[in-house]
Amino acid sequence: MQRVSRPLFAAVVAALLLSACLPLKPLPPLSSPLAEDHYTLEITSQIQKQRAAYGRPFYAWYQTLGGLAQEWAGGNAYFGILTHRDLRGVLANPEYGNLYSSLGEVILRVPKSYSAAQAVAIWMASPSHRSKILSSTYTGMGVGVDDSGGYWYVVVNFGRLR
Repeated sequence: MQRVSRPLFAAVVAALLLSACLPLKPLPPLSSPLAEDHYTLEITSQIQKQRAAYGRPFYAWYQTLGGLAQEWAGGNAYFGILTHRDLRGVLANPEYGNLYSSLGEVILRVPKSYSAAQAVAIWMASPSHRSKILSSTYTGMGVGVDDSGGYWYVVVNFGRLR
């Protein structure tokens, strides 16, 4: 039997202890990730098309906002509700507050038979939602989509980097 060197053994033990201390945040379960990913891309594309149609620059994709939106869409779908997140509370969290100076959000629940174009058209028909989609306050966005009970739960978070 070959003996393991002390430095190698110490490094392995340290790595195991460190990995055990890292917080793991479970993602909400996805019932059909491929369909949701496709719908997420379509929602993103439709929002960018609307911005272009109004002469606005495209939003950048911010992965942190995509994760935030996905988490909220998953929670809304899980509980079968549609409610906004407290974005002031999100900005109070240094993970987001150190990155973003402002946040916005649009949410929607539509039957799965609705296309992304139809979903975005609903937002565009509402002055308050349209103003967020077309806003120059924000520089980027992230989209989250989940499905439950025959509905798409869609969350778009907008943000301006500091």
